Amino acid sequence: MIDIPKYDNYKFDLDLNKVYSIKNNIYLKNILNNKGYYQVGLYKNGKGKIYKVHRLVYICNNPTEDISEYQIDHIDNNKTNNKIENLRKATESENCSNRKTHKNNILGIKYIYKTKHNTYRFNLVKNKIKYSKGFKNLQDALEYRDKFVLEKCGEFTRLD
Repeated sequence: MIDIPKYDNYKFDLDLNKVYSIKNNIYLKNILNNKGYYQVGLYKNGKGKIYKVHRLVYICNNPTEDISEYQIDHIDNNKTNNKIENLRKATESENCSNRKTHKNNILGIKYIYKTKHNTYRFNLVKNKIKYSKGFKNLQDALEYRDKFVLEKCGEFTRLD
């Protein structure tokens, strides 16, 4: 078990990915929130704070790393897979690159939309910069997308 920074009454079990309460001599239950992430409540000086378990896993495995300005990305997109091998530090933009295609995307093809003129538009926002390009056919749009997204998003590229 390892210390949880700033919480002296708790330890984190790296094997079980669970918080252990020293004061109560029990493991705390990981609760699944409405967005599909496990979370747990920690208390200090009578004040509670909810932590997502994947952040605690990352923090406890990388105690000297400052992640205050970062999100923790699930590489396989499984929000309940909190194994350290499946977690990585990511900017908001990087994390968005690893998301699945939005449900409201009519074509079901990430970053590509059909226009009302029966052409196709590629759209990507990366680090608050919007990239957009039109195409007459879907095949050209797909080829461009695959190359461009890999170049801009690197290891965070997800095209499905």
